Amino acid sequence: MFDFTKFFDWNYLADPYPSAPSTQTLYILLGIFVFFIIFGAGEWVWLGHLSQKYPPYLETRGKLLNFFLTFGILGLVLLFFRFETLPYLASRLMLALLVAGFIIWGGYLLYYFIRVLPTKIKHSQKQTRFIQYLPTSKKRRK
Repeated sequence: MFDFTKFFDWNYLADPYPSAPSTQTLYILLGIFVFFIIFGAGEWVWLGHLSQKYPPYLETRGKLLNFFLTFGILGLVLLFFRFETLPYLASRLMLALLVAGFIIWGGYLLYYFIRVLPTKIKHSQKQTRFIQYLPTSKKRRK
């Protein structure tokens, strides 16, 4: 069984020469990071279709793609460093910083989806409804 108190031990986290992770751990982390990349590409396509009807989703599309691709690619790079046991780059502290960045950036995106995006969607719907009833210019007859 794994001792979870090690996560709070600075010497364990900042060890510049950590041992290589087990094969099962590598496969699990590889699956997670590849899932982030695939999910980022999938939401890019899905929100592309949705943004045709609701324009505020176009901005959301870029935010989510950046989020998932950043953590997917950085995670794969850190996983490679860990597999090759490169000093300092393979330390557990780097992975802990990646997880902390994921939580902070994810919290910002959650705030954006809960507070900001619904108001932008309502404003966009009001704007399209307003533009729908504006008079159009008549074409000149020759």
